[in-house]
Amino acid sequence: MRIKKEHRQDAAFKRKEKAEDKKKETEARKKEAEAKKKVAEAKKKEAELKKKQEAELKKQKKVGSKYKNVTPPRDEDSSLADITDEAVAEQNEFAQKSDVENSEVVRSAIIKDYRKKMFG
Repeated sequence: MRIKKEHRQDAAFKRKEKAEDKKKETEARKKEAEAKKKVAEAKKKEAELKKKQEAELKKQKKVGSKYKNVTPPRDEDSSLADITDEAVAEQNEFAQKSDVENSEVVRSAIIKDYRKKMFG
């Protein structure tokens, strides 16, 4: 009688362990899927930002002003706007020495900050 009771308890314990393992595995899958989703979202935002930057660059070239400051639309994260302003300020310090266009400096600064935020 005692052996049957121990066997039932052991079987119940094993079922409980399996259930916990499945739960942990499911949580791990969810976290992995969420991480992949965040990476995809970050790539999508970066691509959108790049398209906006390129559109601004084309627009700037049509106007003909080579030294016009290009800032991204303000519907972006406010910290990106701050970074843009900082990048423009830094760019203005080196404008006479550098042959890199303003928009290129701004875009690279924005992308660098965005990557730092998203990927640590």
